[in-house]
Amino acid sequence: MKPNSILIIEDNPDIIETISIAIEMRWSDVKIVSSSRGDQGLKMTETESPEVVILDLGLPDISGFEVLKSIRLFSDVPVIILTAKADEADIVKGLEWGADDYMVKPFKQLGLLARIQGIVRRHKPMVQDTLRCGQLCLQLSPPQVTLGAKQIKVSRTEALILEQLMRNPGNVVSYERISRAMWGDDFPEAAHSIKVHIRHLREKLERDPGNPQMIITSPGAGYSLAKLS
Repeated sequence: MKPNSILIIEDNPDIIETISIAIEMRWSDVKIVSSSRGDQGLKMTETESPEVVILDLGLPDISGFEVLKSIRLFSDVPVIILTAKADEADIVKGLEWGADDYMVKPFKQLGLLARIQGIVRRHKPMVQDTLRCGQLCLQLSPPQVTLGAKQIKVSRTEALILEQLMRNPGNVVSYERISRAMWGDDFPEAAHSIKVHIRHLREKLERDPGNPQMIITSPGAGYSLAKLS
C-alpha cells in the first residue's frame, strides 16, 4: 500500500533528494512536494493535503516540534519525524505530540519506505470490530478503549498494538509480529519504537505503569496481555 502524495519538510537538499529518489524508484506516480522551512511546510500541509508528512526537527526558522504541534491543531495527517536527534526524550516528545513514527538519521531508504507503507496501512479505514478481554474493550473504528466505566483515547498505532495483544490473551506476542502488523516488515529499530508505544499504553491503562499488571514484558521476546477478569 502506497500514499498518493508526500510532503517533505527538511532544510537539507541532499536529504530531500535522497528521500525523493527512494520514493520515486518504488512508487513512480507518487506526488512529492517539499519545503525547507517550517512555516511554509505548515501552509503546504493545508494547501497540498499530503497523505504523509516527513518532518525534520532541525529547521532554520522554527522547531520541528512546533511544526508538529501546529499541524495537530488542524490535521490528523500521518507524520514521520526524520531527524538526527536520537535522545529518548526527543523520541518520546515527538510521539506524545502526535507523530506517527520517529526515525533517526542516518536512515536506510528501505526502512523509510517500510515506515511509510505501515503508516498508510494504519490510517486506512479499520475493520468494524470490537474486542473484549474482561473489563477491557477495544473498538477498532474509530479507535477507542473502555476499561470498566472509563473511556480512554488511544492512537491508531496504540489500538493496533492492543489489538494484537487482545487477540492473544495470556500469550506472548513477539516484537516481530507487532512490527509486521504496524509496518508490514520487521527491522532493527522496531523494538525501540514499540517499547515507547507500550509505555504510553501502560500510562493510559495501568494503575501503576511502573509495575504493570496488564501488559506484561517478556524480556527479549515481546509482550503479553494478562488474562483479565
